[in-house]
This record gives sequence, C-alpha cells and structure tokens, in this order.
Amino acid sequence: MDNDQKIGNPDDARQKRELLKRLLLEENQRKQAKTAADSRTGLRFRERSGKQKFLPLSFGQEALWFIDRANPGKAGYNSLLALELKGELDRAALYKAFALLQQRHEVLRTCFVETDAAVAGNSEALLASEDNAQVRAVVREQQELPIIELDFSQSGDAYNQLETALQREADTPFDLSQAPLYRVSLIKLSDADHRLILTVHHIISDGWSTGVLYAELCAAYRAFAAGERVALPPVLQYIDYAIAQREFLTREVLEKQLDYWRQHLADASQLALPRDRGYSAGTDYVGISKGRVIPGDLSKAIRALSRQQGTTVFVTVLAAFNLLMHRYSGQADIVIGTPLMVRSTPELEKVIGLLINMVVLRTQVQPDISFESFLKSNRKTMLDAHDNGDLPFDYLVRELQPHRETNINPYFQVVFAQDMVASPVLHRQQKDEKFSIQMQAGGIASQSKATRFDIEAYLRDWGDDLSIEFIFNKQLFDESTVDRMLDSFIRLLASAAAAPERPISELSMLGSEERHLLLEEWTRT
Repeated sequence: MDNDQKIGNPDDARQKRELLKRLLLEENQRKQAKTAADSRTGLRFRERSGKQKFLPLSFGQEALWFIDRANPGKAGYNSLLALELKGELDRAALYKAFALLQQRHEVLRTCFVETDAAVAGNSEALLASEDNAQVRAVVREQQELPIIELDFSQSGDAYNQLETALQREADTPFDLSQAPLYRVSLIKLSDADHRLILTVHHIISDGWSTGVLYAELCAAYRAFAAGERVALPPVLQYIDYAIAQREFLTREVLEKQLDYWRQHLADASQLALPRDRGYSAGTDYVGISKGRVIPGDLSKAIRALSRQQGTTVFVTVLAAFNLLMHRYSGQADIVIGTPLMVRSTPELEKVIGLLINMVVLRTQVQPDISFESFLKSNRKTMLDAHDNGDLPFDYLVRELQPHRETNINPYFQVVFAQDMVASPVLHRQQKDEKFSIQMQAGGIASQSKATRFDIEAYLRDWGDDLSIEFIFNKQLFDESTVDRMLDSFIRLLASAAAAPERPISELSMLGSEERHLLLEEWTRT
C-alpha cells in the first residue's frame, strides 16, 4: 500500500473541503433567500399539531362559505376541467392516480362545518386567532373516490349525451359539509375515446390548482400504467397556508392595506353597462359563454407592444378592456374586479387550493391621452393592487361598507382575468404510442356556464395565439349584444396595437354594422 493510500490523497482532501465549503455557502444562500422571501410575504409555515381536528379556513374560503350559506343549492362556484383520453385506457392506473392525489392533498378530503358543531364534537382548544370564526375545516382521513363511469359508446347520439352530462355536472351543486368537494365522471365514447370530467368547488381550488392537478394526474397515471414508482416531491398542505395567512394578517397589516383601498375607492361608483334587461329578484347565476381567437398577427403585435412598454400582455389587454368599458358605459371612472394570485412563495406553487384574492381596479379614462400613457396608468394600478393585495376582499367590504343592492356585488359587476389553466405547458399533449391525455381546448364543450357577475372576461394565452372569452349573464344580455361587444374589443385591440401613440379617443372599435345601427339611431332622433 503506498503512502497516498495510507494517509489519503491531499488533493482529494482539499477538493472535498472545497466542495463542503461550497455546499455550506449554497445552503446559507438558500436560507437567506428564503428569509428574504418570508420577510416580503410575511407568511411563516410551521409544524401543525397532528391532534387538531377542526382547522381554520383561509379568508377566501370563509367568504365562499358564507356566500354558499346565504344562497344554498347554487352551483355558481363549480369549476369544470375536461380531458380527452385517446387510446387504450388503463382504468386501474387511473383510479390509483386519483387515490394518490386525494391522499397527497388534504384539501381533496376537506369539508366545512359550523363552529358550534365543531366545538361540541371536539374538546381540544381551537387556534387562539380563530376563536371568532363560525366555521371550521375538517380533513377526512379516509375518503371514497368520487368517480362515476358512464358509457355512451352504444348510443348513436354519444356527443349530445356528453354535452348533457357536462351541463348536468356544471349545474349540480356541492354540499360543503360533505367531503370530497370534487367529483369525477369517466365517460366512454368508444373503446379508444373517453372524456374525463373533473368538477371542483372553488372553495378548494383555483385555476392554477387545476393545472397542478392535471400535471400530477398525468404523471401518476403514466407511472402506475408502466408499473413504476410515482415520483412527486413533498407538498405543503393548503391548511398550512390558511394558518399562516391568519397569523400574518394582523390588525396592523390589515389596517395599513385598508388605508390604501379606502383612498383608492373613495366615491367609487358601479360600472353601468347598457343591458338588454334589468336586474330582477329572480336574477340567477346562469351565463352564456362567447369567445374569439385573437388573430395571430394581432397577438404578435400585442406581445411586441407589451415588451416595448415594459409590461405584461395581461396589462395591455386589460387597458384595452377598460377602454371598451368606457366606450360602452360612457363613464370616465371605470371600476372592475380581477382575481389576484397570492402564491407568493415557492412552497405555494404546487399547493392545490383557493389562492386568489379579488381586488378592485379603478381606472380614470382621459380621452386626450395616448394609449401608451393609458397603458402606463393601468400598469401602475395593477402594481398598486399587487402591493395591497393581501387584504381579503370580504374584509374590505365589511370595513368600507359600500352601498349594496340585492343581486349586485359590491364595487363591481364586471371582472377581467387571465385564465391560468390556459397554458401552453398544460395543454401540451401527454402521449405515447398507445395512449394520450390532453386538456380539452377552451375548457368544456358546453357554452352554458355559471357566472356571479354581469360579465366575466377571460384572457387566454396559448403560447402563440391569444383568445378572449366573455361569460355573461343571459338574463341581462342577448347573445347578439355580446357578439358585437367582442368584435368591438378585437377592433379596439387592433387599433391600439397599430397606433399606441394616438389619443385613445381616436382608437376605433366600430365595424360597418355598428356604424349602420348608430346612423339609424341618429336618423330616428
């Protein structure tokens, strides 16, 4: 044995010391980065007592629970995801995949009970910060999979039956006191063609969560079908977020952000769009979906303008939407809502749950300024909303007490949002030579959807093309009205992208049909 073998090679020892030093440095940098992120978000995730049975809801969940209790038997907060399954389906692998996801994410086994019932059945103390809550979350240890199978393959009317099944799913409400708050329909159209319909209540999910579910379902199914181990990283539980949110949002934090919203919303008035019919006591959640694909050249122009102005595609299209609302309403003070994603730390990226907060966007329209200037104004409004977006919308309403009317939401009846499910990554087909899974483009086939507002506008970014969808209350608007509004929106976008330096009053949104209708109206008057 030589000397190097006896005492160890000095070069090897030196390399090991350098490696250890580098690893310690990297670990320290990661800790510093995490500490910095925690200081910005204020969220602290801690170990949870395994004995605690009744747990707090997030502020968003609590708001939806109160809405459900005030309007029982409604399906306005159902969300549907449709998957096309082509090829030889391994049912056992599919069931195992759902069983794994249900066990992996506690929120898929969670229901909600009123406090009196919770306290009566539990001798343990509840969280001190939650003593005033009226509802608690309960996580079921074991939960039967909510999967039903339907076979339309022998019917000569399979696709119409599929449409009926989709609509039935959309219209069937959940009982929030009974877990799980999701259900799955596996529909056979032929031996090699199935549809998987996942219906989830918004109280346990959001658009981003749908993408997480889709990605993990695909990964688990592939592994089980191949007889391999499912490799998914550990995940934070949604209830840990709810606890951290409750602890972070102290009265001091809430009041600081409330001061901004109190000034921002002073003397704000509801957007009053011209409607085909007015509100009535029976106005419900029933909506109709209409959409347009934004032409490829225009999509590219919107992206180019966004880059030039140092903003996002979302803000650019939002600015055009606010201008559309100005043109239709005649108001210069435009107030709409948008859901703000609150996944502020890396730990929250793979969490399934309700991680959005509705915020109010208030924009002043000055007709003589350029679209470029208007875009900068919208960008600032959006950044300010992000900076003050921790304040729960329900808390804001309770504290500011805006004027409210029956069947009308506080502050806004129009929403503009980006559909986080519409992602090129999520819509990439998962396939091999025998089987493929793909998210059905545009969501479900049905054009009838629930809506809690007059109009919900959704921007979808498919990687190359953009598209826009309006979900509107059919008791208030005719389809022809919304068709014209969508066409006007596309023309307004094209006009703004072509000449952003022009005053916004000069941007055109009228087509020949609208001009003809206006001329007729002017002639009659």
